[in-house]
Amino acid sequence: MKKIIYSSLFALLTIGVFAQEAADKKVQAGLVFGSGINFQRMNTRNIDNDGVGADLSVGAIVNIGFNNTVGFSTGLEFDFDGSNYKTTKATYYEFNDTKILRENESSSTSSIYRLSERNQQAIYLTLPTMMIFRTNYIGYFRYFGKIGLRNSFLLSSKVNDKGIAYDPLGLPAEMENTSMKLNSGNDLLFYRGSVGLAGGAEWNFIGSTCLALEIGYYYGFTPLFYNTKESKRFLFNQEPLGAREYINNVATQSQLLFKLSILF
Repeated sequence: MKKIIYSSLFALLTIGVFAQEAADKKVQAGLVFGSGINFQRMNTRNIDNDGVGADLSVGAIVNIGFNNTVGFSTGLEFDFDGSNYKTTKATYYEFNDTKILRENESSSTSSIYRLSERNQQAIYLTLPTMMIFRTNYIGYFRYFGKIGLRNSFLLSSKVNDKGIAYDPLGLPAEMENTSMKLNSGNDLLFYRGSVGLAGGAEWNFIGSTCLALEIGYYYGFTPLFYNTKESKRFLFNQEPLGAREYINNVATQSQLLFKLSILF
């Protein structure tokens, strides 16, 4: 019986020492890994969602404590983002090899592509700026909530398309256009901003080292695509024997994200 009591007291003392060591740290820094789901809100009748997209992220996280329960969470993350679309009416673009041409880049030697499905892939550099609110440690665990912004900056973008290609003579053939990019610039807006809420738990498993798991929802408040002048657009509708009507994809994006962090 004495051994059980002494063992229990030792365990409680150890928990208290480890938790206090982690709680007293003003700055926690470490690695973060994440995955999630992208939801697009479409604002055009020409293009619609084709299911949800996926997001994978990896980077660094820094938590700065103002006191034991309130702080600021930031870091740098690379987001590998995917979204899926489908056309709801006949939609075309001109292309040359792997380059998609804007209206003002149209060429008599280029081919025309009738788009049916599109997978858009992008890489963003994301800077989270969030307030963090934490409980005191209960044993090895404490719980937290976050509120703030995710600021994402576009690094690169490409698309994989399914549809029908027409050569300069107008002969059609089913074809997948993979790793396509605009001949000049991007169609995605350089900045993607979202405001969100997140919550989770932090486990102090050894010394001052902690493992944190969180889930958050982030509502996108910036346009996902450039709303460019017609001469800069590349997608168009065309009735038989009719003139081209150049259009632009219009959408915003929200995300449901799961993150795992190791903090030192």
